[in-house]
Order: sequence, then C-alpha cells, then structure tokens
Amino acid sequence: MIILGGLLAVWGALVLYFAPRLHAGWRDMLRGMRTSGVKNTIPLTEWMASDRGLVGMRRAGAVVLVVGLVVSAVGAIRAALG
Repeated sequence: MIILGGLLAVWGALVLYFAPRLHAGWRDMLRGMRTSGVKNTIPLTEWMASDRGLVGMRRAGAVVLVVGLVVSAVGAIRAALG
C-alpha cells in the first residue's frame, strides 16, 4: 500500500509539474493546425489547450498527489500497528 501511494503521489506531482508545458504545447499545436488548414480530430485537445483544461489538469494532479500521500500514510500506519 505504501508503494502504491508513493506511485500515485509521484504521478500527481508529475502532472502538476508538466501541466503548464503540456498546455502550451497543445495550444501551439492547435494554432499551427488551424493556420495550415488541418482539421483537429484528436479528442480532448481543444479542452486541454483551453484555460479550463489547464485548471482541470492541475486539479487532477493535486487530487492524485493528495490521495497518494493519504494511501501511503494509511499503509505506513497499518504496517506500524501490525
């Protein structure tokens, strides 16, 4: 349980760290696609490139980080108590 919680916490922290970069990348990719006339058929890219998408990614990362820390703490407490 401690390892699972640690993995979740690391994943949440990575999402928080990379969210602004991914957001900027999707926004630039969509801008380039529009200027070249390519139709966007990739699901959820419009949302990810929006400001709401960035907030959503940050919230999801924060939630997973907290859940991972809680799961690790519960696992450590259970291991300590026997």
